[in-house]
Amino acid sequence: METGLILVTVGDAANSVLPAMGQVLRAMGRHLKIGIITTLPADWRRCMEKFTVPLKDSVHIYELSKDETPDTLREEWETATKSITSDHYGMVILQNISILVKKNAITTDQLVEMLRKRPASLHVIIADSDPGQAVLEESDMITEMRTLKG
Repeated sequence: METGLILVTVGDAANSVLPAMGQVLRAMGRHLKIGIITTLPADWRRCMEKFTVPLKDSVHIYELSKDETPDTLREEWETATKSITSDHYGMVILQNISILVKKNAITTDQLVEMLRKRPASLHVIIADSDPGQAVLEESDMITEMRTLKG
């Protein structure tokens, strides 16, 4: 059995999530099921949905509404993490998940605990502008994505 990795891409929304979408395609080639937990704004979400429509049997998007109360966000997070830890997915993308910590819906410790409790073969990609030091320390690889021109 392959050991799952925790990969972090740090950068603004566009720069951090696009490499994760490339990994979705690679995972599809290996017949993995993918879960995406996101707080993307509506315009990015529509783009992601168009990208994943042909892949609907393999990709499931959990949308967390960053405008909700901490209690609502916590409930949405708990629902999403039950699926993550269920051994259903081969890859999970956590996009802009630090919003939940900033809104006091979850703690950094809870996020790290979820990463530690994940199935051994699950790959996790965290695409975020500021995932926090504890998450960075838990990761296997960190890539900083930034715009050099444009």
